[in-house]
Amino acid sequence: MIKTLENSKMAVSFDPVTCSLISLKNKLSGDEYIKIIKKTEVFALSCLDGNNNLSVIKPSEVCRVNTAQNGSLSTMEIEFEVRDIKVKITLALEEDSDKVESYIEIVNNGGLKIAEVLFPRIRGIYLGDTWKDDTIILPHHAGEKTLNPAEEYLKPCFTGMWRAGVRKDEEIHYREINYCGLASMMWIYYYDDKNGFYLSSYDDDFLVTGLRAEVGGTDDHYMGFAIRKYQTINKGEKWRSKPYIISVNSEDWHYGAKEYRGWIEKQIRMPENPEYLDNEYVLMNMYHFRREGIVYTKFSEIPSLYDTAKEFGINHFFMAGWNRQGFDQSYPEYYPDLELGTSMDLYNGCQYINEQGGVPTFYINARIFDINSDYHETMGKRIALKLHDGRMVKEQYGEYKFTVSCPGDAEWQKYIIDTAYWMAKSYGAKGIYLDQLGSAEPYPCYDQNHTHEDSGSFNRGYMTVLKELNKKLSQLNKDCFLMIENCGDIYSSQIWGNLTWNGEVRDEFFNLYKYTFPEFVQVNMVNPKTTEDVAYRTAQFYKDMERALVLGSVLWVNPVFKFHEGDEELLDYLRKAINFRKEMNPYIISSKFVDTDGISSISGDIKVTRWIASGSELYIIGNNSGSGGYFEIPSKECCMKMSTITEGLIVPTYEKRGDTIRITAPPDRVSYVIIHKS
Repeated sequence: MIKTLENSKMAVSFDPVTCSLISLKNKLSGDEYIKIIKKTEVFALSCLDGNNNLSVIKPSEVCRVNTAQNGSLSTMEIEFEVRDIKVKITLALEEDSDKVESYIEIVNNGGLKIAEVLFPRIRGIYLGDTWKDDTIILPHHAGEKTLNPAEEYLKPCFTGMWRAGVRKDEEIHYREINYCGLASMMWIYYYDDKNGFYLSSYDDDFLVTGLRAEVGGTDDHYMGFAIRKYQTINKGEKWRSKPYIISVNSEDWHYGAKEYRGWIEKQIRMPENPEYLDNEYVLMNMYHFRREGIVYTKFSEIPSLYDTAKEFGINHFFMAGWNRQGFDQSYPEYYPDLELGTSMDLYNGCQYINEQGGVPTFYINARIFDINSDYHETMGKRIALKLHDGRMVKEQYGEYKFTVSCPGDAEWQKYIIDTAYWMAKSYGAKGIYLDQLGSAEPYPCYDQNHTHEDSGSFNRGYMTVLKELNKKLSQLNKDCFLMIENCGDIYSSQIWGNLTWNGEVRDEFFNLYKYTFPEFVQVNMVNPKTTEDVAYRTAQFYKDMERALVLGSVLWVNPVFKFHEGDEELLDYLRKAINFRKEMNPYIISSKFVDTDGISSISGDIKVTRWIASGSELYIIGNNSGSGGYFEIPSKECCMKMSTITEGLIVPTYEKRGDTIRITAPPDRVSYVIIHKS
């Protein structure tokens, strides 16, 4: 007999025969979300036998289902037993809520070791009359927003991705991204113009967590969703999850961001960085010291390079490729490369930057170990992350091969912390950039010789590194700070800058992370791409710059090595963009980013973001396509100031329309308007 929890807003139904959730109904819109019934057991356990072979077990029958009402709270308890493993699932729904809170409890009395828990599992979803107008929000790095994922996810731009790509198992096509790093947050959102679906894990243990989005296939257009926890449960042990949230509502993705923010802000603190960093809105990324065996720049040239950066209004000087054999080689042997000069040459270069009031930042990779290093056979293998079968995780970048080190192990933690501290103490670095920390995939580690408590401790290991490093650097120099590649909510709370990069075209949507965490600083790459396609290179440069400026990001540029002969127009625009970003900065640092909240409508192809402060509002307008448009805001009287990237201050064009004001976007690629409310 089908069992249902419901209130005035939503209903969720469970079928004991198939052990599946078979109905999610939005009572406000009248839409049944699960339109294609698939047998999808509500949980699955990945287990290890005595030989570390991994197998998946699922329930085939239910022992008991019980529903109860306690005041305004309705609950459903479902009990299973499979291979001597007892499982209890609890679903709870408050009377006036659009959210089901769920838990899974496991008692392992069997002969297998449980390694992974996949729960909840739901399939067969699309919203409204068609899947074609459905949108998925996925926290892949700073965010993705994909229209019609039921079809788009089957295209080469997703199936061909190295990380985070669509894969296929014996059942279904799927994308599964692990938190924290590859997935920056623990939630997924799926919506159309009348319906919203939110799935999240409120796990304050911050285990390695897989966010899974599934696609039925070319002839079966539906979505599925699940969350995987990497949690070891040995024989005789029991485990109870932290809450999972399923929401059925009628909102767009901003609902999910606010809902998740409401939980996570109770678990983390917002970053506390040196005040001077508020005015660091651009940095020069200098990777051209030594790279792929070629010496481009020696340490003795750092002062002249910094002087060139200053001519562009750049104060922050970022250095990579300074280490032994250069960029992406001999990691983690972080010693100055002898071909580039002596340790004193490097020190003198940093000293020059500091004396000029600049900000020297050093790159170190916090994740990988070069297989060709003399130390790999000993230290490298010892601290390497080990999968369930004992294999090390190997990765290749260009011609260079590495193993992934385990951040949950104290030896690797100490090495990262001591190396970063040494760079600050010995060379006068103010910034330390930890590459890959918030970008590459987190894994479980099963090496019992490591110091971590559990296989899913990857994220907690990096948190130990960041907290301890912050403490030590602050004691050494109050001006020190940390940066990481890409982002992750718990990591971003400990650092200044998140390098959210613009990779291949795959529906990147950095607004997601910016809206959820307006306090976290995004650094966006805006250098022209390396390609012989001049038209594409030019168009992408303007597009990337528009996005960075509209989001109020820090600009990541290199006017010396990334602009070539024939790039005079782009280089001139770069100067204007830096000056424009400087002009906006006082408004950006004193306002809160709220994306499009409070904007009544946006026409055409323009992009608009809203920033609110006491007594004023900032609107940054992107019109890179040149097609023009307008936006409307609810207001009767106001005083405006408008400026564009190439023209400077201009007279704004606007129209009062009852209780709204319609503001026309200037023809320039990027502009802003300050509105002082009367």
